[in-house]
Amino acid sequence: MVKTYVRKSEPIQAIQWTGDNLEEIRSFIGYEKRNPKACDSDRLRDGTIELIIDTSTGMYDSWLRCVQYGYIIKFANGRINSLNRYEFEMDFEELS
Repeated sequence: MVKTYVRKSEPIQAIQWTGDNLEEIRSFIGYEKRNPKACDSDRLRDGTIELIIDTSTGMYDSWLRCVQYGYIIKFANGRINSLNRYEFEMDFEELS
């Protein structure tokens, strides 16, 4: 059976990855005191800069990637995720 759903409205905090705000993002996600390589950037062939965040839990290795001008979002429970600019702007609007 097909059902219709709406996204639960949940306040988030977000920061846009511009390609030159690595330290600000490290501080935002709480990685400034961890290994600096746990949150680093890499220049791609097309000239854009991708952000790479180690989200490993100790049991599994996992990496979160964020394209330049995408957003890193932090949920109330502390979980982080990334969305490209289009996805972010379609799903979220800034609260006044």
